[in-house]
Amino acid sequence: MLGGRSENPELWAFLQSLHPGEILSGTVTAIERFGVFVALDDGPDHPIFPGVGFITLPELSWRTGGEPADDVVRVGQRISAEFLQFDTHNLEARLSLRAMWPDPFQAFADRTAVGQELHGRVTALISFGVFVEVADGIEGLLHRQELTSTPAERPPDVDRTDGPAHHHKHTPTPTQEPPDVDKTDGPAHHHKHTPTPTQEPPDIDKTDGPAHHHELTPAPTAGPPDGFQVGDEVAVVVLDVDRERRRLSLTLPA
Repeated sequence: MLGGRSENPELWAFLQSLHPGEILSGTVTAIERFGVFVALDDGPDHPIFPGVGFITLPELSWRTGGEPADDVVRVGQRISAEFLQFDTHNLEARLSLRAMWPDPFQAFADRTAVGQELHGRVTALISFGVFVEVADGIEGLLHRQELTSTPAERPPDVDRTDGPAHHHKHTPTPTQEPPDVDKTDGPAHHHKHTPTPTQEPPDIDKTDGPAHHHELTPAPTAGPPDGFQVGDEVAVVVLDVDRERRRLSLTLPA
């Protein structure tokens, strides 16, 4: 923890005054492999980090492709973002940039019905199935058991919403060291940006928001399904649309 109320009373009071859903404005000051720092227009400076505002990679964009952060924002860019929570461990305002736009998965779900045939492009092959992009930024899972006459065991909760796991993980496991954060333009200082102890590591979800295909761990004895290649155009049928978990399940046409 970077310090309690007594060490940084002004910053602590400012962060406590914020409310979830509030829109904050500021300037992008640093882009790291685990997220983006934002210097907010209001409130005091951070004692260590280059900004009081912080956006994790999944909160940058609704897209599933896991594009690098610098494809979404650039240093020096002015942005507005939604306040999510006060990170008391890092003394930060956690922000969401993607919350400033409607969730495209919900719009897709509004116009899509179970049993509907769609056409899409294969984007990833994994041990338990095939991911197919059926609309801009919308990918569904064609599970291996939908490709064979012998049903395969469905893996537990394949979630590619927020991903890379995060494209890059901001929250390390308890046995890992958190990533170093360079707070200066030069090599002089490196500081730890420590994850919130109660923060869960991001799910791996490919139906909505940023996750790397290659971060999904395949079963050690199974290879990707035969008959598909990345880039193939395929016809699929909607098996299930899970709005809450933002997941799309697909099967092949009869």
